[in-house]
Amino acid sequence: MNAIQITGSNPQADGTWKVGYNATYEDSLHIEGFVYVPQEDMDNMRMRDLPDYVSNKIVSELSKGSPSIDSVGTTDDSVTVKAE
Repeated sequence: MNAIQITGSNPQADGTWKVGYNATYEDSLHIEGFVYVPQEDMDNMRMRDLPDYVSNKIVSELSKGSPSIDSVGTTDDSVTVKAE
């Protein structure tokens, strides 16, 4: 990952935090999304640690492999993949 930017963090009703991000890679790949962070993890880290935490979550999830894809929908500027 070349760079990651935290775009926001919002507390959720279930006690987690929804943390948004934009990430870029050296080959110009760009991904954006969010991860849920447990309150305990938020309590135990500084805000400057959040980009590393999110990066590790992204890598951990992506290394699990591809889900089964049910359908792919496209528009002029986006693609939506629906998985099982």
